[in-house]
Amino acid sequence: MTRKERDALEDKTLNELNKIRKTLEKCKITKPDRADVDKEQEKLQSAIQNWTYENADKKWKVEEQRTLLREVKNRKKSARNNVDQSSEVLSQFRRKQESSNKNIKQVYSARMYRDPIGTKKDLEKELSKLRGELLGGNISLKEERDTNRRIERIREDLKQVQTYIDSNVQAHVQERNKHKKDAENHKKTLDELYAIWKNIKEEENQITANIESISEEIEERNAKILENKQEKQKLQSKFRQQLDDYQKYMDDLNRVMSAVQSRTARDRAEKFRAASKNTEKSDRKPKAADKKKVPKKTAAELEEEEKERIAKEEKAASLERRRLAAQREYEKMQAYYRERTAQPVVETAPEPVEDEAKVDPNNEAKILCRQLIEMCENMKPSDSPSRRGKRGKRKRKKMRLTHKVENFDKFNRVGVKIPVFAKELDNTIESLKSKLSSFDSVGVAKESEV
Repeated sequence: MTRKERDALEDKTLNELNKIRKTLEKCKITKPDRADVDKEQEKLQSAIQNWTYENADKKWKVEEQRTLLREVKNRKKSARNNVDQSSEVLSQFRRKQESSNKNIKQVYSARMYRDPIGTKKDLEKELSKLRGELLGGNISLKEERDTNRRIERIREDLKQVQTYIDSNVQAHVQERNKHKKDAENHKKTLDELYAIWKNIKEEENQITANIESISEEIEERNAKILENKQEKQKLQSKFRQQLDDYQKYMDDLNRVMSAVQSRTARDRAEKFRAASKNTEKSDRKPKAADKKKVPKKTAAELEEEEKERIAKEEKAASLERRRLAAQREYEKMQAYYRERTAQPVVETAPEPVEDEAKVDPNNEAKILCRQLIEMCENMKPSDSPSRRGKRGKRKRKKMRLTHKVENFDKFNRVGVKIPVFAKELDNTIESLKSKLSSFDSVGVAKESEV
């Protein structure tokens, strides 16, 4: 309901107001239950706590894996250094082998012999044998020719073997073979060191994969935790919105009910005034003889009477508006204290006013007195178990009270001193009750006079 609609309620008829009231009652909004929201939020919070504990355990495992990863990286670095050093040694052996091959090629570039001494002996033995066959003379001419060719070939081989021996090629060959054997042996060592490095690297990859897997699980739980927190905020916002809608509905309903009661009172007052005027006209109807004697009123006098009548009606309407405003303020304070003391809200409509003629001029002061009495009752300190005994009682009496700014104005309007300490509350309540009784007695006296 907008402000214009609220302001326009006073100008509507009773039937229109009843239609608005029925429309509001059809769209009734129930008060949301805080317990359901708390229960749902408790479930979400429990899930958040469980995931938080699991994440803490997973983070501890990640730290453990990272410590192990640092150790494995150090081992991998050391193994890699060993591999590099071994590879450098193998390169040195191969360079020496190549150097020996170069020396051999510089010294001797012909046929190589595995056992030059033994080869020389075998050639010399075969040469002496062939010479003996030639000296024996029991061979044919063709065989003699072949033998001579074989002898020449053996002599050339002997020269080559002797050159091989004289060049000391065998020492270079032995040196080359030694470097080759060292390189082959060190190649096995290098392969073992490389296998160790490769195993350490695979272990490092496995640990890294474990850390990534655990980190992904932690991120998934963090996403769930964030989702639950957002869901909690949505539930809280939804509850507040429902509570605001309910409060707005109750405010609109109370305004409509107040407008209905106000319109009913005004209609009754108008009927009462109309009936009174008709009665006065019938009782005071002038006779024909008197009509001639009554002087006619001037336009100024009629205008003055009309102004007085309008002023009286405005005063009555103003009094009615103030009464309704005081009644709404009283209901608002009642709702505030009921909410503060955690008591259920009682949906009560304002009491109907039967007649504008019976409006109590002290009604606003009486409402203020009742509000202040209830406020003082609620401000009394409770007797908690930790504050029992004489000492606790003295402390409660000496407790200083705090008041809002508007409370000072309210106490001043009813003519009662505002309490400063808790021990003054009882006297203040008695004073307010006596004021309320005095207002009631004044109202009764005025009614009896009327």
